[in-house]
Amino acid sequence: LRFGQKGSQQGQFDRPIDVAVRGDRVYVADTDNDRIQVFDMSGNFCYAFSATTEPWSLAVQSDGTIVVISADEVIKFSPTGELMHKFPLGESDPYGLAVLRDGRVLVADPDKHSIFLFEADGT
Repeated sequence: LRFGQKGSQQGQFDRPIDVAVRGDRVYVADTDNDRIQVFDMSGNFCYAFSATTEPWSLAVQSDGTIVVISADEVIKFSPTGELMHKFPLGESDPYGLAVLRDGRVLVADPDKHSIFLFEADGT
């Protein structure tokens, strides 16, 4: 299965950088279109939402919350893409992200050669 092509319309991508799967949905960080796109497992477009600036990495929690690294912050969206919470990463250059079952967020920073662990509220 292959889906998508270069562009900015639904189902098209401009630098898709990361993907996550939860249940029967595929979540794509469509980086240069500044959005997250959601597809079913057959590659059919379901919906998209704005992720502010260049979503780089994403994960989906068991409750459906979508967690995204966008520029220099972590943003949490509801399962339908509504902004719930965000917190700054300070002078970090985040690259990868993982979310623990309890909601804590792990962020990889290759420039600092470090992994950061944040509480669910960003502290």
